[in-house]
Amino acid sequence: MKTNYVVACWSGMRRVNPKRYMEDRTVFLRRHLESLQTLKHSLAQVTVVVAQDPEEPASYRSFLADLPKTVGGAPVVLVRRPNVGYSYGGYSDVYGRYRLAFDRYLLMEDDYVFLLDHFDRELGMMLEADRSLPTSGFLTFELRGGTREWLLGRARRETPRGDKVSREVGRFAPDTFRFPQVAVGLMKAAALESVWTEFGRLPYSDGIHHAECKFEGQFSLSVAVQKGGWGITDVLPRYRVVAFGPQGETLHYGPPEKPLFLAAVQTLL
Repeated sequence: MKTNYVVACWSGMRRVNPKRYMEDRTVFLRRHLESLQTLKHSLAQVTVVVAQDPEEPASYRSFLADLPKTVGGAPVVLVRRPNVGYSYGGYSDVYGRYRLAFDRYLLMEDDYVFLLDHFDRELGMMLEADRSLPTSGFLTFELRGGTREWLLGRARRETPRGDKVSREVGRFAPDTFRFPQVAVGLMKAAALESVWTEFGRLPYSDGIHHAECKFEGQFSLSVAVQKGGWGITDVLPRYRVVAFGPQGETLHYGPPEKPLFLAAVQTLL
């Protein structure tokens, strides 16, 4: 199985900006690549997809210009794109470039890192081993349940262009679904291809407003896969995850006695 590890990157301001990030905008991506260099894995490619930032620091541009040709044995490819749709616009661009050239896509963000050797192999085994579903297409973290009515109502209330966003999300949403709290994970190319074939791209917002990008990207990608007949699987409770919340809080998911599998870089600095 060939896995394309896609890490979405950004050098600009975030909802919460730790001191280390303000001092060095490369710190998240630098730490991310260090983890891939240190950990054992069998990735076929690491794709660094960077949203264009008009105020990109010179140090960040220099860091990108000097990216290693390989990391942990996997070739590194740099993709630059307009800052539209946040990470999900980047995932769509990368998938559109390669599509079925890879069997799986591990969709990541620069401020999350894996902590265990052979994380890709373990994710693949869990994805294939989920017998509770006819065919699972997406393995992710901390799943919750939702309904179409609930999701479209939230989109209308929580976004500036509520009616427009609700209509867009409604294209992808089945009547019931599950969605991740930590929206990174492993996806089968066949599941992504089913979404691409129907809609001509993976879901993402046409703007840069955070709430709209969350609904038209984070929610829509996971529900679109399920609307296409694919299942969605939770890594937890086999492992645990440490996330970084919207107010800068540390969030713990999974049983505390289980191995730490994934962590937000902010919690490791």
